[in-house]
Amino acid sequence: NKNRDVYRDHFDYEEKQFMACGEPCDADAHKKKHDIFFKTLTWVTNPVSQEYVAFAKNWLAQHIKNTDFKYKYKLATQHKTPEPYIWNNEFEVSYKQLDDEHVGLFKIMLDVEHHPSDQGKVDKLQELMRDHFYYEEGQF
Repeated sequence: NKNRDVYRDHFDYEEKQFMACGEPCDADAHKKKHDIFFKTLTWVTNPVSQEYVAFAKNWLAQHIKNTDFKYKYKLATQHKTPEPYIWNNEFEVSYKQLDDEHVGLFKIMLDVEHHPSDQGKVDKLQELMRDHFYYEEGQF
């Protein structure tokens, strides 16, 4: 079953990541949730019932929000810095004001990179960063 393979591949990758996180990620309980859900997939046959589809959709949404989010920011991550340093949609957070501010921050950072002795650009970078952080922190 191709769906089982897709889920198993994803779960294997994810489990490797959060097992490295250890106790703060509650890795054993997380893996058990994957295993239970995966076992339900072994019973699925065509045509897939709407009841099972509803169950699986709800399970996945709840799992991401209630379980996967527990290890958000706890896993080692290293994202590639774009070169040239220009905003792209990989950095989109889907909040218009934050995305607009991020675009501006990318632009001023590139300006400072190209004109490191221009105090006006450095001042603008500091101002935009400060304003952005105040706004962003106010959203928490």
